Amino acid sequence: MVGRRHSPTGHLTPWRLPEEIEADLNCQDPQRILAGLRDLKDCMDEFDEF
Repeated sequence: MVGRRHSPTGHLTPWRLPEEIEADLNCQDPQRILAGLRDLKDCMDEFDEF
């Protein structure tokens, strides 16, 4: 499953791979961590709707 990418401003951008989301969550940049958390939530929401 892939997730939508959130920019630091909160806007949605094209879908991306779970590995990219994981990289955001594991980095030191708070904005990337926040974007990764938003993307992860979107993935979980999409899965729930499925």
